[in-house]
Amino acid sequence: MLEYFSKDLISLLDVILSAQTTLHSRYSIDLSKAYSTASLAMLIFRTKFQQDNIPLLSKHVDTFIRNSYKGGATEVYHCVGKNMYYYDVNSLYPFVMKYPIPGKCLGLVKGAERYITKLLLNGLYGFLGRQHTTWSAEILPTDLAFNKLFTHPAYEYFHIDENHVFLLADTQPSKQFLEAQGITYFDWLKDNKSFGNNSNVLTNVALASAITSYARIFIIPVKTDPNNLCFYSDTDSIFIQHPLDPSLIGNELGQFKDELKGSLILEGYFLGDKFYGYKTENIEKVVVAGLPTKILNGEKTSVITFSELLQIYNGATLHYTRTTITKRLHELALYNITTTITKKLDPYLYKKEPVFINKKLVSYKAPTIFYTTKFYKLSKLLFQANMNLIRLRQNVRRLLTHFKLTRKIKISSK
Repeated sequence: MLEYFSKDLISLLDVILSAQTTLHSRYSIDLSKAYSTASLAMLIFRTKFQQDNIPLLSKHVDTFIRNSYKGGATEVYHCVGKNMYYYDVNSLYPFVMKYPIPGKCLGLVKGAERYITKLLLNGLYGFLGRQHTTWSAEILPTDLAFNKLFTHPAYEYFHIDENHVFLLADTQPSKQFLEAQGITYFDWLKDNKSFGNNSNVLTNVALASAITSYARIFIIPVKTDPNNLCFYSDTDSIFIQHPLDPSLIGNELGQFKDELKGSLILEGYFLGDKFYGYKTENIEKVVVAGLPTKILNGEKTSVITFSELLQIYNGATLHYTRTTITKRLHELALYNITTTITKKLDPYLYKKEPVFINKKLVSYKAPTIFYTTKFYKLSKLLFQANMNLIRLRQNVRRLLTHFKLTRKIKISSK
């Protein structure tokens, strides 16, 4: 195992050094100054391409506009299809950045360089959409760490020495924590003027919201074409009955590409958002968000097989395991966490009204007023119950963290 990790780290070092050389020669950027793909993208943009200032929004305005900042649009229209075509949009988010929002064309690139450029462009809008509240890692005197626990949610801590504590906490105070002490957020701001009205996070969610909105709008004309039945669509991909107009297909940004290179989908099942599978003459592929993947016949596919997907469509409930790695800073250790995931068909999971034929789910339709009202009330109750549970878990976790840390502080002070 140690030998495996050594080779892995050496390979990673080679990649980092190569990336450092490329970035420095092209953009005069020091890779060590960036801590993520998104921050690297913003660093390159601000250094080489930004011409106009990007205004920072106050937290109040950010909160208002953030309601419009949504992700992709994934929809199931028909659950079973045969003889279909599968298309994907070339670099949809980078393409819609060419719409009327601040930006500049970066030119054409190919190969691995094209992939890196696409990654950076996608990271750029994500950087702009960051929350005002982020985490900060600090080494603080014990008494300051103790006081901060009363205002800021904490996630990790450990003693550096007798008088100092490492604390990982939110940069912004919790309104719930402040209200519990009879302090309003605005009163707290008056006593902590360094925060001001603007966050110390460089973000502008209005730009990010415009980009994701353009992306959702882009594919609407294709999936609503009455002469070409749509079975399933994601933000930048679509499964349809007939081939697209050749004028829409190409290698440029914003054009569609045939994902299967002319192959026909003989049979496909679409059971939910990012929960589908299909087969052609040569391959079987299943996509299920949240489950591990494997390589089968040179194709990346889910651990769920196509035959298992068909079983789920026919009413079976199957169980799978997923192993993730989690870190614990105070122990400087990594742990494998294994969880069990249950997959089954749930026709009432979506806001659309399910359509059954002979007790088999076949499609979804626009909901009737009765169904919408009924669903809305139920979904609202479930949503509120789920949010209350999440808040309860968060509060319990914060209280436990608070209790453990205050107890350690008291013990160390004796």
